[in-house]
Amino acid sequence: MTTGISQLDTNFTMQQGELVVIGAKSSHGTTSFIIDITLHNNKNNKNTVIYSYENSQQELLAMVSKKSDDELNIIQSHFTITQLIDDIRIQHKTNKIDMVIIDSIQLIKNNSTFPTTYSDARDLKNLAMELDIVVLVVSKIAEPYKNKLNLVRPILHDLDKNSEFTQFASKVLIIYRKSIDNKILDQINQDEAIKNNKKYKSTYVNNLIDDTELIIVKNKTHLQIPQIIKINFDKLNIKFINKGAVYIDPKAKTLDSLDDLEPPKL
Repeated sequence: MTTGISQLDTNFTMQQGELVVIGAKSSHGTTSFIIDITLHNNKNNKNTVIYSYENSQQELLAMVSKKSDDELNIIQSHFTITQLIDDIRIQHKTNKIDMVIIDSIQLIKNNSTFPTTYSDARDLKNLAMELDIVVLVVSKIAEPYKNKLNLVRPILHDLDKNSEFTQFASKVLIIYRKSIDNKILDQINQDEAIKNNKKYKSTYVNNLIDDTELIIVKNKTHLQIPQIIKINFDKLNIKFINKGAVYIDPKAKTLDSLDDLEPPKL
């Protein structure tokens, strides 16, 4: 199973039987990303089911209609983890599926507790192996936006609140759009200026095309991580598109050390 983004698919092909995690801060485009993946795999005759806990079926279908005329199998879910696993089995038995996408894991209830637990992550991993499918889960990175220190590129540690899923996952990808953080930072600076009775001139530019980083922070089939793939997000068409080349530094200890890398000459 691939994403349709050629640079990413070179080292991030999702295999049957894998649990895959995609993480991002709020508003960085995870919903659009999973729809793009689903549309891409539909063209390759791969059957995908999306269980949405965050958006209504109507909202997702409206987003799909802006991208394609394809019909997607979207289930607006309120299932507990046990009910979800049972329904996936039913879906697979009725109409063999290749991939399940769950958006997002923070909103799944575990029968008596909230949110999910270690055993839930293990059960979804076991389900992927049992049915020989890809189980892709979206994980939101929660952070207090009114703190300037949090307006930085996320790392695997930022998903620690869902460490049980990153532990069982074969692959973990983080989506990061710096322009979203820049917009928040601009608002913080504006609020501070107003509070201190100072003038403030906004520096934020709302471009139609956003620079986007796809950060591979875990990949059991390729050991060279961290790895950053630079692409674009087309706001007008609500779509992620290819751009540039792959940046790899096998010696990198942290993601920050990748910032100074120059793109390879093509």
